[in-house]
Amino acid sequence: MDYFSLHVDEQNKLLRVKAAGRVLKADAADVINTARREAMKNDLNILYDLQAAKTTLTAFDWYELPRELEVFRTPTARRIRAGALISERDDVGNLKFFENVLHNLGFNVKIFFHDEDAVRWLAKNS
Repeated sequence: MDYFSLHVDEQNKLLRVKAAGRVLKADAADVINTARREAMKNDLNILYDLQAAKTTLTAFDWYELPRELEVFRTPTARRIRAGALISERDDVGNLKFFENVLHNLGFNVKIFFHDEDAVRWLAKNS
């Protein structure tokens, strides 16, 4: 992965996470761990901006991630709403699969193509 950055959007009570480059499973785990810890510490929802990233994870990788990462097993983990902003040229099928996996585990997550839609959804009930 080329880089990822975190920025607190105080106006919308969001942690904005931006990633760029080729994302491997270890990169995704690092980004998710870092972002979720910061969001839990500051009571923020998360918006992952993956438009400049290219994920290389398989469906099985996406299935395993929430089962492997400790940040998904904390008592407060399900309070965080998370949105992922992706490009229509991304691997939408695998990312929608990850969204479904997380829904089945009780997490409130959603995939978006437009920033405004994501921010509006994340602001609901926050």
